[in-house]
Amino acid sequence: MNGARDDVVPLLCAGCSLGGPEAGGELPPFRLARGETLAVLLPGAGQVDDAGRCLIGLRPPPAGRVALFGEDPARLSDERLLKLRRRLAWAPGSPEFLATVTARENVAIPLRDRMALREQETEERVASMLHRLGVEIPAPALPHQLDAPRRYLAGLARAVLTAPELLIVGEAPFPLPAPALEKVSSLLAALRAAGGPSLLLLSFRELHLRAKADNIVHMPPRRNGPARVEGQPA
Repeated sequence: MNGARDDVVPLLCAGCSLGGPEAGGELPPFRLARGETLAVLLPGAGQVDDAGRCLIGLRPPPAGRVALFGEDPARLSDERLLKLRRRLAWAPGSPEFLATVTARENVAIPLRDRMALREQETEERVASMLHRLGVEIPAPALPHQLDAPRRYLAGLARAVLTAPELLIVGEAPFPLPAPALEKVSSLLAALRAAGGPSLLLLSFRELHLRAKADNIVHMPPRRNGPARVEGQPA
């Protein structure tokens, strides 16, 4: 695909239907190599996080299979699934947080879980990523005190900070302010320019994807024909 490396293939989707019953097409076989970007354009905002849940093994897809790093998440034991999930990160369109923990602590949780860092370094990395995304979150703020754009950006920061091999990013179900959208685009472009991680964009707005993806798969509404592909499937 467009000259990207072949040595790491973290994602393979075969005949997979994503996004629940309202998304009727099947994803053709795709291999996503390190540093590549694949965008899946879904019929509506409601399908974005449903597709993410299928991809990371929170529930099986309605049809077909997903293989992450050669393994089907829906068929793994809890132990093997945990190991698999440590290699990827998911930034949902509507992220969830622990209600009784500050927003900044929520962002730091997976970083603490995956990397043996000093507390000061953890806090510095969280602050740096939030700054990079242009989001201000006071230290004592709880998740419910954040507006929707800041919650979305906090969820994205939480995912990117873990330095995954595969990053799955769901589009927010609401329009982000132009400055925030620019920050997100710049961050994804910088990750791409650095050669990784592999990036899977789940979206319902075609305009936001075209400049970011090596390949785009258009998933049609239910019973409205096969998926349409821009780019070269594996």
